[in-house]
Amino acid sequence: MTNYKWNISLKTVNEIAYSTIKNILLNHDNFKIKLNLLIDLLIDKTKHISIKNYKKRKNIVTFLTIQYGSFEKYIESVSYFTLNNNIVSYVDTDLNDWEYI
Repeated sequence: MTNYKWNISLKTVNEIAYSTIKNILLNHDNFKIKLNLLIDLLIDKTKHISIKNYKKRKNIVTFLTIQYGSFEKYIESVSYFTLNNNIVSYVDTDLNDWEYI
């Protein structure tokens, strides 16, 4: 059994990351955003969450990078997000032509 040195579970971080990224994408044109801008916004919107590894504070992107190998691999692991040419998109078949307000 390995020692888990994080103060928060992977499931919890996945839920937080998914909902935050989804909200960021839904508030941008055509539900698309550059990867670098998404990372900056994600860090800014989740900076109030205490994520620690070996009692040292980390941000959510660092957590996902360590757990998935890279932030890009996390994005690709979520079926509603696509990454193409450093542009992250939100794709939901239920959206069709509906607009979120």
